Amino acid sequence: MCNIASKFELLVLIVASLTSVPFAQTDSSAYFRFTLIDDTEIIAKVDSLTPDAFKIITASGMNLVIKKSQVKLIEELDSDLSRQKIFQTDPNDYRLFLSPTARSLPAGNVQFVVYEIFFPVVSVGITDYLMLSGGMSLIPGAEIDEQVRYLSAKVTPLKISNFQFSFNSTYFSSWDNNDFTTAFATATFFSGKFAFTTGLGFGYSQKDIFKSPVIILGAEIRMTDNSKIITENWLWDDEDLSIFSFGVRFFNQKIAGDLGFLFPRYNSNSSGFIPWLGFSYTF
Repeated sequence: MCNIASKFELLVLIVASLTSVPFAQTDSSAYFRFTLIDDTEIIAKVDSLTPDAFKIITASGMNLVIKKSQVKLIEELDSDLSRQKIFQTDPNDYRLFLSPTARSLPAGNVQFVVYEIFFPVVSVGITDYLMLSGGMSLIPGAEIDEQVRYLSAKVTPLKISNFQFSFNSTYFSSWDNNDFTTAFATATFFSGKFAFTTGLGFGYSQKDIFKSPVIILGAEIRMTDNSKIITENWLWDDEDLSIFSFGVRFFNQKIAGDLGFLFPRYNSNSSGFIPWLGFSYTF
């Protein structure tokens, strides 16, 4: 019980330090994975805490000091590292297949994404809490003024331990001036090889707000060090329309590729499936 209480106390103190809550110094035999804002990962024990830094000891015995402002995520690991699987970071974990998670691109990072071959997007991390994206469709045979243009912003005001919360909005402009905007509130919980995302969104066009909100339910399950299963599901309230999806993502440190299938349903009837392809490169 004392060991469990010690670990719990240390985890609370670390979370408190990241949210500027007063804390005291302590130690523990527990190992933690520190993910920095540039996605560097360090496995270490916490030797002591200061108001603005962690003094840690790595598994190899190296002593380091990390400023808390450089840490974006802390996860407690098994004290026996031989039983703990350490996974490669997904460079495109800011999105499921199409809809966003609550995670945000770190400040200064740039990402290029292509959906379904003809829909490219460029995203930039303005700060650790603000991400901007934009692009234009490249549909063959269509003139430039006939392509769809889109611009989005994501603000992530809440980042605590394994939970993040964000607001997202995307503006679409089409050739017939039938502009369309979506707005979402999204929450993501992640721990080890599992992550769960839920969101609530509304759409509006030409000053008319759609009466039926959409609920997004998504999950990520790690299969191997460089792959995961993803499911992303859209459910409309008061509408007989839903879209379910299932697929896999393969990735290394900078590149990620998605292969999946979308299953639209209307009035409880299946409408077949739509193949889904996605690619991303993070600079």
